[in-house]
Amino acid sequence: MLTLTPTRVLIIEDSRATREFMRRSLNAEAGIEVVGTAGDVFEARDLILRLKPDLCTLDLELPGMDGLTFLRQLLPQYPIPMIVVSSLTQPGMGHAMKALECGAVDVVPKPSSQHGLDLEGMMESLIEKIHNHRQYRIQWRISAPASGNEEAVSAPSARILEKNKIIVVGASTGGPIAVCDLVKRFPVDMPGTVIVIHMPSGFTTLFARRLNEEVGVKVKEAEDGEVIETGKVLIAPAGRQCRIRAVGPVRRIALGEETKVNGHAPAVDPLFFSAAEQVGADTYGVLLTGMGRDGALGLLSLREAGAFTVAQSEETCVVYGMPKAAIDMGAVDVVADLRQIPHELVKRIRSEKAALIR
Repeated sequence: MLTLTPTRVLIIEDSRATREFMRRSLNAEAGIEVVGTAGDVFEARDLILRLKPDLCTLDLELPGMDGLTFLRQLLPQYPIPMIVVSSLTQPGMGHAMKALECGAVDVVPKPSSQHGLDLEGMMESLIEKIHNHRQYRIQWRISAPASGNEEAVSAPSARILEKNKIIVVGASTGGPIAVCDLVKRFPVDMPGTVIVIHMPSGFTTLFARRLNEEVGVKVKEAEDGEVIETGKVLIAPAGRQCRIRAVGPVRRIALGEETKVNGHAPAVDPLFFSAAEQVGADTYGVLLTGMGRDGALGLLSLREAGAFTVAQSEETCVVYGMPKAAIDMGAVDVVADLRQIPHELVKRIRSEKAALIR
C-alpha cells in the first residue's frame, strides 16, 4: 500500500503563543509535519529556501514587512501554496481578499466572537486544507481585476433573451479570483447572475462590494426575495443556502436554512438544483475551481433540464476538483479556460437568438 510522505508545513505567525499552539496541533495530526516556525517574513524567507516546505501558513499582520508584500515578492520566485490565517475584522477581511488576489490559495479565519470560531475550530479548518494541499495549483500570475470593463466581450445585440435567461455559478478554493476574472468580462446586459462561493462569514459582503467597484455590471450580496435582473450579479451570502424561486416570468432569490450541504452553507448544489427545477433550459450553469464535488450533481441536473453547462479547464483552476467531478459524470457541454467562459456564454446567447429569428 502506497504511503504518502507527511505534508511539511512552515508556520509564519508573529504571536509566539499562537505559533506554538499551531505547531503542537499540527504535529499531533497524522500526515502533517511542522518543519519550522517564523515570527516575521525575513526569517520565513530564509527558512523557505533552506527547508523547502510543501506549504506555509501565513499571518498578514507581521513586523518589518506585511504578509501581502511578502506574497507579492515571494510567489513569482518560489511558487508555494500559502494558506492565510487571518483575523476577519473589517480591515482583516480586506487584507485577506488582497492576499487571495496576490496568489494565496485559501483563507482560514482566526477566532473572534463575531464569527463564532475558537482555536480548535480554526485548526480543524486549517488541517483539512493542509491535507488537501497536493491539489493546489499556484496561480500567482493572476492579478487583481483592473477597474472598468475594458476586457468585456461585446454585448449581445438583443436583450429579450437576457430577460428570460439566468446564469448560475459555483466556485470554491480559488473562487474569488476566478469569479473576479469571469465577471469583469461580462457585458453590461449579461443575463442576471447568481454566484455561490464557499467563503467564511463576512467575506461575501466585502467581496461583493469590492467586485462592484471593479467591474462594469452591478454586483451586490443577494437578499431574500430579490429579483434576478439583467446586468446584475448577486453573490450568495455566507451561512445560508441560496436557491432560486420562479413566480411566473420573475425569478427571485430564496435564502433558506443554515444547515450545511456537502459541508458548506451556501453550497453550489442547492442553487443548481433549484435553477434546474424552477428555470430549466433558460439557465446557463458554470462550475469553477474548487475542492471536492459540490455542484457536480447540480450541474448534471441542469444539463438534463436542457440548460447550457460550462466547466473551467484544469489548466486555469487552482483546484481541479469540482469541475473534474462534473466532467467525469457527463454534466458539461463545454470545458473552457477561465477567460474564455464569458465568450462561450455570449456565443451561446447569440446562437439561440439566431435560431429564434430563423
